[in-house]
Amino acid sequence: MSQNKKICNQCGKCCEGAFFLIDDAYTEGGLDHLEWARNHGLKTVFRENSEGKRLWGIELDTPCKYLQKSADGKSFCAIYENRPKMCRIYTGEKEFPDCGYK
Repeated sequence: MSQNKKICNQCGKCCEGAFFLIDDAYTEGGLDHLEWARNHGLKTVFRENSEGKRLWGIELDTPCKYLQKSADGKSFCAIYENRPKMCRIYTGEKEFPDCGYK
């Protein structure tokens, strides 16, 4: 039985910015989170998922300072072996459907 291994195509999209979902955006607490983000100059946006549901979140459009480009144009992480857990578990599959991480 073969395993369907997920392979990164080194496009760098997942490190060029980030989207942090605010799960409870339609509650009083969630609205408070959105207001907090705006008060700190962060961009709050909504995206639609494949079912058409609006997802509120905080969008960062600043690339990670460890995102590097190799001579062949592929992206890589300068601290890959010591990258944060958030980076190790993040796949980008939902945010970037055209990503090579399949």
